[in-house]
Amino acid sequence: MYYFTQFTLQLNNMPDDLRAKLPPTDSRLRPDMRELENGDLDAATVEKNRLEEKQRALRKFREENPGNDFEPHYFTKTIDADSQEEVYVYG
Repeated sequence: MYYFTQFTLQLNNMPDDLRAKLPPTDSRLRPDMRELENGDLDAATVEKNRLEEKQRALRKFREENPGNDFEPHYFTKTIDADSQEEVYVYG
């Protein structure tokens, strides 16, 4: 499929016993990827568009309603001493 090697095709393989141990954010659980891997390109496109529209709506909501910004749990925004750019630091 798509000129991938057998190894590459198996990278997203997800046995049932592994599925229960994965976090809900694992990319192998994305519905659009599952549809794509099952060969249903139309359903994958519809699902991807749904996800993108949901992300756009959330971004628009956050822009229009100050105070509802996303606050990362594991990273802190800081200024890099060398480049003077805003960066996120773990911790």
